[in-house]
Amino acid sequence: MRPAFSRSLNYSIYDGSAHAVMLGMGETYLVTFAIALGFSNFYIGLLASLPMLCAAFAQVLVIDRLIKVTSRRAFILRLALFQAVLWLPIFILPTNFRSPWILICLAVLYYSSSHLIAPLWNSWMGDLVSSKIRGAYFGKRNQYRTIVEMVAFLLAGFILHYVTDQGALWSFGIIFTVAFVARLVSAWFLAKMEEPPYQAAGHEHYFSLKTFLKKSVGNNFGRFVLFAFSLLMVTNIASPFFTAYMLRELHFSYLELSTALACSLFFQFLSFQNWGLIGDRFGNFKVLKITGVAVGFLPLLWLTTQNFYLVLLFQALGGLFWAGFNLAAVNYIFDSVTPQKLARCVSYYNFMGNMGTFLGALLGGLLSKVDFTLLMPTLDLFKGSTYVYYALFLCSGLLRFLVVWIFLSKFKEVKKVESHSTWSVMRHFIGLSL
Repeated sequence: MRPAFSRSLNYSIYDGSAHAVMLGMGETYLVTFAIALGFSNFYIGLLASLPMLCAAFAQVLVIDRLIKVTSRRAFILRLALFQAVLWLPIFILPTNFRSPWILICLAVLYYSSSHLIAPLWNSWMGDLVSSKIRGAYFGKRNQYRTIVEMVAFLLAGFILHYVTDQGALWSFGIIFTVAFVARLVSAWFLAKMEEPPYQAAGHEHYFSLKTFLKKSVGNNFGRFVLFAFSLLMVTNIASPFFTAYMLRELHFSYLELSTALACSLFFQFLSFQNWGLIGDRFGNFKVLKITGVAVGFLPLLWLTTQNFYLVLLFQALGGLFWAGFNLAAVNYIFDSVTPQKLARCVSYYNFMGNMGTFLGALLGGLLSKVDFTLLMPTLDLFKGSTYVYYALFLCSGLLRFLVVWIFLSKFKEVKKVESHSTWSVMRHFIGLSL
């Protein structure tokens, strides 16, 4: 590997770490900010889903222009700086006008900038990182990102916890300002990275979203995308509402909330590199199979207790298995797609994932307004405000199992890997982790 490329991979780790500070101090607390402003569950569901959907549409609409840019680095830098500046109005405008729609619109701009960056960033990193070390490198990079995000997240929780009720909203101003500075630092490291020679994909590599969707059932990568879309959709029936459940029903303090969410990040940190090694050796499909089944159990666990320490355990398991799933999904795309089609395929994958996120969160928001005491008057599980959340968790968990059962037999591994049973692979993962 060229020394310049090697330095760029290190700079990418620094960029990812600074970006993680922005996530830990800013993005992760957007829903908490909305709750502090008093917005309802319906608007929380929209905040968690509508900006992602709009961002996905923006990405698809301009993908033909994106893949023709002359410099991926320059384009990404401009959008990173724009994203940094957005943190200032994200705090100031909703705080002064108390409108959920202002926050949602600003979130649309924020997530759109991320999604316009994603295809070209993946193309750029695909050129920098050899396929032989891809799982190990991204596992290591994600490991650093996660531990930094966890520390930033906990620090933000301390800031939110140790302010008076009268000044609580100003504490969000503090953490969002840190997010602004962190994104500027991230952009500085991006500017120092080498950009390999880049030639935009020719017309022979063009295919529209409509063509991609029409052919998705008939090809391996398309079926993988449909699997990811379906799993994200049923996951987000419950996912946006865990924070509201912990704050409103379990009455967690900001410090307890931060500890619970940081627990998930900590176990992501512990497991990312091991999942990457497992994916390199045994295939990313095996990782998707193991983690896809495991995440079905996660929302069902929340039905069993309201104990803080058991919630920490559930968060730990969530971090462990979602780390493996997300890493394997990204690496599966790299394995399945040629470099000329990578940016377009990432764009279409993100579009489908965000469409699933939107539909799931919208459905969850609508279900949260249902009076379950009228639908099931004799079943205690669905009585009271707390049990509205239980209904969402139960629905999401059961549908996750259904999606995994339907789709995991529809696509397969695409690279040569060692052949081992699923249980054997899991034992290898446990051995690496101990």
